Amino acid sequence: MPSELHDYVHGVLETGNHGPYRVIKFEISDLNDIIESHSKKIAQRIHGSVHKALHEIELRKQVTVHNDLGNISFKCTVEKPKNLKELVDVLVKAKREKQNVRAVGAFHAWSPVCVTAGYLVKTDKLVGTERTPTATLKDPSNASAYYDVLSGTSWKEAAVSLEKEGRALMNIGGYSGLRVVGATATGTHGSGLTIPPLAGMIRGVTLVSAKFGSDGKPIIYRIEPTGGITDPNRHSGPVVLIQDDKTFNAVIVGLCAFGLVYSVTIETLPFYWVEETRQLVDWSTAKGLLEQGPTGSILKCHNAEVWLNPYTKKALITRREVTTIRPKDGGDGSVSVFVSLIKLLPALKTVLQHLEKTFQNIGDEIIRELGQILAGILKEFPLLIPFGVNIALESQDHTKPKTGKYYDIYDIGFANQLPAISIEVSYPLSTYIAAVDSAFDWFNTLFEKDFSKGLAGFLSIRFTSGIAANVSMSFSPDPATSPGRSYLEIFSLFALYNSIKDFDEVVRPVQEKSINEFQGRLHWGQYLTPSFTALQYKEHDPEFFQSLSEFKKIAEQFDPDRIMWNDFMKDTIWSVV
Repeated sequence: MPSELHDYVHGVLETGNHGPYRVIKFEISDLNDIIESHSKKIAQRIHGSVHKALHEIELRKQVTVHNDLGNISFKCTVEKPKNLKELVDVLVKAKREKQNVRAVGAFHAWSPVCVTAGYLVKTDKLVGTERTPTATLKDPSNASAYYDVLSGTSWKEAAVSLEKEGRALMNIGGYSGLRVVGATATGTHGSGLTIPPLAGMIRGVTLVSAKFGSDGKPIIYRIEPTGGITDPNRHSGPVVLIQDDKTFNAVIVGLCAFGLVYSVTIETLPFYWVEETRQLVDWSTAKGLLEQGPTGSILKCHNAEVWLNPYTKKALITRREVTTIRPKDGGDGSVSVFVSLIKLLPALKTVLQHLEKTFQNIGDEIIRELGQILAGILKEFPLLIPFGVNIALESQDHTKPKTGKYYDIYDIGFANQLPAISIEVSYPLSTYIAAVDSAFDWFNTLFEKDFSKGLAGFLSIRFTSGIAANVSMSFSPDPATSPGRSYLEIFSLFALYNSIKDFDEVVRPVQEKSINEFQGRLHWGQYLTPSFTALQYKEHDPEFFQSLSEFKKIAEQFDPDRIMWNDFMKDTIWSVV
């Protein structure tokens, strides 16, 4: 007898009939066999969406720059400075020509935070990690902890360099290909309720400011907190030292509002490994454990995450602890949940072969293209999404501990391997569970009404301690007493949607309700609905709104001529605070 899965796929291919909304359960091997047997028809069905994606790639060649995903593109003049002098030269030219300046690292931001019609600084060539010179340190005995990292250095590059000297980063995000300054400038955080977000390891910033001196050149500042690591009596030279908490807390998550960051000084730890377990449970079970708070079996871990299927409410609990015991086999890394799903479906390559007969230029980046095809299949057969995400989460389930280098375990490689997009919101620990339940209700209601409004991905819950950085999602005026923040990140394969407008319709209500009801704060570098402005924080999160106002005051001191402004900053922050 034909299975429910077979009837569904056959019905869509032959008549376009999805039938009523339901969760279709299936074995991954059965789905693979059906894709294999119908591969030619499936290729024909998704031909249009693949053609559209390839056409957009061709269009991108006609513009100056585009971000990694391709949802942001603009014309500008690109500069790739190799040293401090060339960074200074960019701002000199911009002031002379009355042009604006922005900077990017890995260019993975999905918001218009980096857009400019003037100069765009790509920091690719500003790469390096070196010990901080001891000559000017207040406490030279602690010098081994401090390292200077150039702004274009990726987290992975910094981690590998530190490992050679037996040192490690305090924290790292889920994609280590992001650049150190690009990630911290927009508030990227990592996970662990007792660990600060990534900007929390910064102890000093070397900034080529947008404020000019009497010599016609931008003033270069060394910015540290009050009582910082530099001894003012030993500091000399053209770089101006500022040791002030308010200035430091504005600059470390700076949104490129003060000038161009040349480097940051970070505090490091002795090198460590991480032991990881992952357990697939129902959301009700995970929720009960999360409700136990900081002393419960999830939040007490050094690093913890919970991944959620929005449609079946399955939860993958990840627990990680630091270990100094080196694994005998060199350790394990982490594999993207979607890459695991692609590997479980080798029939995708058969579909790719059919498409290659039409598109000669589709065979260069295999994982990315298979991800595009996977999204195309889910777009054609959306009722497969709920149980398909379950299988993807099951591929990550391992209650037997896995040990590896911290940066290998934390890095899911997601953003680098697939055309995906996400939003992220941070919440107080008192509201995040209710916010997750609200998101569940919205995604299921929307999907039941319109199969094309699915979410081909999962929800991720993470945690960090608070930080005093003004515009950080983790902002707290007193981090020492702050209980920390929770983060809800919502991923989806971007090719599931016909346009960014379609994705916006899926996630905009979550963003709005998060701010209005759950004191949520949006990630500046992830997707932001165009209607969002910081004014929304005034009523629902006045403490954060006041912090944004303080940020603006300090930014105006470093950029009196508004060289670092763009429309996103003007419309989202400057015009309302």
